[in-house]
Amino acid sequence: MTNDSEKEPGGRVNPRPLALNALQADLLRVIAFLAMLSDHWAKAFHPEAPPRLAVIIGTIAFPTFLAVSAILAAQSGRMHWRRIMIIGIAAIITQPFFSITFERYFAALGLPGGVNILFSFLVLSILIWIIQVVSLQRPVHALAAAIAFYLVLHLAGPFLQIGAFGPFGLLVGLGFYLSARFSLWWLVLALVPLWGFDADPILGAGYFITGLMVSFIGWRQARYPAMTNRRFLPRHFFLAGYLGHLVLLLGLMRYL
Repeated sequence: MTNDSEKEPGGRVNPRPLALNALQADLLRVIAFLAMLSDHWAKAFHPEAPPRLAVIIGTIAFPTFLAVSAILAAQSGRMHWRRIMIIGIAAIITQPFFSITFERYFAALGLPGGVNILFSFLVLSILIWIIQVVSLQRPVHALAAAIAFYLVLHLAGPFLQIGAFGPFGLLVGLGFYLSARFSLWWLVLALVPLWGFDADPILGAGYFITGLMVSFIGWRQARYPAMTNRRFLPRHFFLAGYLGHLVLLLGLMRYL
């Protein structure tokens, strides 16, 4: 699939301005991974008062990983159940390491614990699969499905909070998906209500910075085929790296 404008039946132009080739996607993954390391190192070793700069840098990690995952899913045109199962298994395996690594951090916040972000990707992947299977061809249909999905999660209470980001992160992820499939304006619409859903200005700034960064990189390459470059990271870099960095942090906490 390319990102050139295509005409739908009836002569209407269907712009596809946001895309990532393999090299760009891996570059964003590296940026997100380093940002995540900054955030997790701060929270693991300074749970009562994580360095503010490290936390600020860390806010771009989750939405950047979301962006890459959603955009590539839109470009491939198919969300396979095999990928969903791999993410689900990785999320379950990772959870004990996540809970132990950040036990003191959540205790300092007065919380019983948290859910690792792989569960966010699991739910987003399922949502994208549903959209593709039921052939929601227009963005307004997908947006309606996303709002309904958000309301279900929101009304279900804190038990269904996905990671530290809440259901709103899923709406942003879907915004990236729609921006790659239909138009960049859908990402803008996904980011606009951020301030109403999340009262944390630092987290909000992280989402907006990510949106600008990914949009700039993707829009600049819009006239090229979506996946023309070979990637330089292993295929399951994110899943292996996420579990691996938790094991490393846990080991350092125990033996340093």
